[in-house]
Formats: sequence, structure tokens, C-alpha cells
Amino acid sequence: MLENTLWQGLLLCAYCALTGGFFIERTALAGEYARLVHERTQTARLRATSWALIAAFLTTALAFIAAQGVGGEIGTVIVWVRVGLLLVLLVLLRNRVRGPWAALLSLLLLGTQSALSRSAAMGIPALLGDWLHLTLAAFWLGGVVMLGVIAVALVREPDVVVMHSFGAAIERFSPLALFCVAGLALGGIAQSAQFLGSFEALWTSDYGRALSVKLVLFAVLIGFGAFHQLVLAPQLRRWALMKGAADDGAALVRRFRRGLVAEAVLGGVLLLAVAAMKVLPAVITP
Repeated sequence: MLENTLWQGLLLCAYCALTGGFFIERTALAGEYARLVHERTQTARLRATSWALIAAFLTTALAFIAAQGVGGEIGTVIVWVRVGLLLVLLVLLRNRVRGPWAALLSLLLLGTQSALSRSAAMGIPALLGDWLHLTLAAFWLGGVVMLGVIAVALVREPDVVVMHSFGAAIERFSPLALFCVAGLALGGIAQSAQFLGSFEALWTSDYGRALSVKLVLFAVLIGFGAFHQLVLAPQLRRWALMKGAADDGAALVRRFRRGLVAEAVLGGVLLLAVAAMKVLPAVITP
């Protein structure tokens, strides 16, 4: 069970990193305001996406092996669907295509995860709800990972104009992340009510304890996001308005980098808790 949880968690991390990277491409980095940071970090982002794709291939295979036939024939079919989607994504990336088709394929990958969830046994509405919940998590956490990659690339070669562009991308991402967090909170409450049974089960059952860890990590991640949005983002905005020195801007971006890396690591641990909830028996069985 522990091995299955590990590989399921790493699979979720890889899929979320892929989806969040494509989400950033289509939102925070899509406007003219972010053109410079888009151009300057293109190689770093492509490299990060390629590694996420490799991780997705490996974890797809290893999670299937660790599951030892869980899901039966449907599980096997879904694995092959995943492999097909990943191969198409590989072709797109080799041709440097990261448009809406790549984003759609990554969403379908997340859909295959929901198809093997407990919610799938409760009907189409529950399955779609689980898919939406996972998509919001991928947009948020995967987006944080890609922003961290961008920050690392920028501090290596500080440039005032490019860092202004990075600040604009952060400003665009922040409300989108807030929307995702709000949706995750509401969806999490609904899913907990479906499978937990009672408040006491949070500490009296293995499933509940995994959920408790998830909730604590979720709260800490909200704290990180609030710090970025309410403290670091305004500092970066003031620096841009005052046309500060490149060294000062690089220092602010380094602070963003450290916070984003820490947030991404905690997000990975949270996804491991989600994987444990997927493997452990629920208090209420659908």
C-alpha cells in the first residue's frame, strides 16, 4: 500500500506540473505585458515541461505496476489511454507546440485519474466534480512550479525590463490562483462529506488522518499564497513603479523563488496525502 501511495502521489505531481505549465502559458504569460519574460525563459520552461513529461511516463508505468491490477480491465485500458496522450504530448513538445491542444491533452490526463477515483463509482456528476477539483489543484500547484522555474531563470541573468514583465505575470496569476483555492475549498468540503462520514473520523480512521494532513498543508499553502500576493507582489510593484535598480529587483525575485520552491514542495507533499486518500479505504464506501 505504501509503494502504491508513493507512485500515485508522484504521478499526481507529474500530471499537475504538466497541466499547470500549460495553464501558465495560456494565462499569465499570454499577454503582451509578459512577452519579454515569455521570450527570456522559453528554454527553461521547455526543459521543465520535458522533465515533467518524462516523469509522467515513468510514474504512469510504476503506478500501474504498484497497483497490481487494481481497477481490472478498465484500469489497464486507462493506462494505455494515458500512454497515448503522453506520446501525443511528446510529439507536440518536440515541435515546440504548447498551445490549446497541449493544454487539452493534459486535462484529459487528469480526467483519467478521476476515472479511477471513488467518485467515478457515484455517477457522472461526481466524476466531473472530482475532475474539476483535480484540475483546479493542477492549475494552482502546477502554476506555482512553473513560476518557480521562471524565477530561477531570471535571477541568473537579472534584467530590469524582464523583471518588470515577471511582476506583471505574477499580478495576472494571483487572482487566478485565488479562484482555484476558493474552488478547492468548496469542492473539498463536498468530497469530505461524501466519504468521511463524521467529524470524529478525521482522527479515528486512516482515511480521516490523511485528510487531516491534507487540510493542514492546504492551510499552510494558503498562507504562502497570501504572503506572495499581499507582501512580495506589492514590493515588486513598487520597485517597478519607482524604476529601481536591477540588483533590488533581483533580490525580490530571489525571495519569490524561495517562496515558490517551498510552496511547490509542500504542494507535492499535499498530493502524496491525496494519493494516500485514494489508496486507503473511505469511511463511507460509495
